[in-house]
Amino acid sequence: MEPISEERRDSFLRTYQREALHLEMRDIYATDIERGRFQTWLKGEPLDPESEAEWWLPRRRASTLLLPGNDFWLFDGDTVAFTHFDGDGHVLDHEMTTDAQVVRACKAAFEAAWAGAIPHNEYKPT
Repeated sequence: MEPISEERRDSFLRTYQREALHLEMRDIYATDIERGRFQTWLKGEPLDPESEAEWWLPRRRASTLLLPGNDFWLFDGDTVAFTHFDGDGHVLDHEMTTDAQVVRACKAAFEAAWAGAIPHNEYKPT
């Protein structure tokens, strides 16, 4: 693993060639923007259904999945960038790797989570 800056992580978002997959592992994030969106959603108010139609995987459906302990981006199937958070949900730092075993594990985790997800417009909070 190689520590990287947020700027370097973001550079992958600007330069990937084929795909950028993102898996979020936390139930809630500390940013005001995310908290605002989450509260809007909890109230039943509409978000942008087209851009968010494929985001949600209930924890109950994740029990049998082997998932990484941290959020990650997988770029072009060969680079993984992890985000580390503190206990309050603030970003601490980022790391990246091109280790083929880690890349395969992250790809498999993303695909398993995707397969178990519920489309946003069908998801009801419990």
